[in-house]
Amino acid sequence: MLWKLSVFCLLSSVFCPLANASEYNWTQTDWSGGEGQLFLEDSTEYYTKSPSVWDKVDGQLLLQGSKWEEFYNLTNAQKVYSLVQATDSTIYAGTGDNPGPIYKSKTDGTLWSTIFIHPTWLITNPLLKRSNGYFYTGLSHQSGVRYMIRNAGEESGPYADNPLSEATSINAIIESEGYLITGAGGASGYIYKQVDAGTVWTPIATISDNKILCIIKYRGDTLFAGTGNNNGIVVRSTNNGDSWVECTDLPGAKSVYCLCQGEDSTLYAGTDTSGIIYKTLNGGNTWVECGDLPLATKVRSLIYIPTHSALVAGCECEDDTARVFISIDNGENWIPFGAMHGTKIPYCLLYTYNGSLFAGTDYNGAIFKATGFDTSGWFISSVYNTGDTLGCTEFETISRNATLNSQIISAKVRTFPDSLAALNDSATPWDSCIPCTSGQNISQLPSVVHGHPWIQYRMELATSNPFVTPLIHDV
Repeated sequence: MLWKLSVFCLLSSVFCPLANASEYNWTQTDWSGGEGQLFLEDSTEYYTKSPSVWDKVDGQLLLQGSKWEEFYNLTNAQKVYSLVQATDSTIYAGTGDNPGPIYKSKTDGTLWSTIFIHPTWLITNPLLKRSNGYFYTGLSHQSGVRYMIRNAGEESGPYADNPLSEATSINAIIESEGYLITGAGGASGYIYKQVDAGTVWTPIATISDNKILCIIKYRGDTLFAGTGNNNGIVVRSTNNGDSWVECTDLPGAKSVYCLCQGEDSTLYAGTDTSGIIYKTLNGGNTWVECGDLPLATKVRSLIYIPTHSALVAGCECEDDTARVFISIDNGENWIPFGAMHGTKIPYCLLYTYNGSLFAGTDYNGAIFKATGFDTSGWFISSVYNTGDTLGCTEFETISRNATLNSQIISAKVRTFPDSLAALNDSATPWDSCIPCTSGQNISQLPSVVHGHPWIQYRMELATSNPFVTPLIHDV
């Protein structure tokens, strides 16, 4: 998410019968000693910051920035393909590469234990925890046969269902209207349906591509699936998977890695088309491009967080570093939400019941966790000397250029009669200052006194959303 923070312009006009009137415009734009530094007569440069405000991010000020931390490394794993949370808050992780264990955590990701590992089973991909106590995962036996494995008691031995005929990979699984439906790859994209509590999987559709990469339950018995690696199409079923039809093409896409339902039944598709996310408002009949995701080449994971009305996209990027982007306006604009250094592919995202945002990656079994933004903060400018030695300064307006992102920015302004008062901080206390709006005439504020030649402001930033911060570009 990209915000612009604009610094308020402080206009002080000097009027005095004993001198020619002059006008000054103090503008802060880079927060670190730009041309506005010429107007300052102290060593603090532009401002003193609170711990919750970053100095500068691409020339903008924002609440303390988001970052991704390497939260946990799953032993004996390389790739974390899937993260799923059960109703009891237990989190399950499906991993890849030899041997591809399955893990669980009952501590919101702080500790993990292995619940299934076998030397003859490789690559774990989709993983589903069902209400009847089973979880299912797609595995590859060392013989090359693909199976859907179910486990009834977490630590008890796994049960191998009948093999998925023709499948060379198992990539997605959902539960819909009492059935399990899975997507696989091979000579074509195959969709299978469970018909007897999971022991038999029946092929119900063959799609004109190599793989079914994702499946989503849309609403009722309507399902959507995305394909790769040749055509990048989306297919739709309106009878719980029994039959499928192709939706309108997504221009240029070779793979549709992920599907996500957002607000108002909007459906989003993450693709390999220069990191483009497409959306449809009419069930796949037409698709439009969402806004740009800077540096992104492939959108590998996509989720929607209803509590924050936020879309979250995990992307491969031009610099071979996995990054995450967030949108709070239905995909029109995307704000960078930090990089996961050391990784290239964010295979999956999970927002937990406890409010944590996790990502499973391709790096050393690493699960990353987002810290999010602090919810409030402020910064204080240096004290600016208007240069008026006759005590007849008159102050006019303060204004800012900012991107609010539905969040809050306010300002407080105060003046000092002389340099000693400024040094001793003997102006109106900040807590007693009245906030003002952009463009307001600050001479109306009780903390601003005509004739005081020294002036200072405090910018206050607040957010109700840990994924979104207002930005200030200049003041």
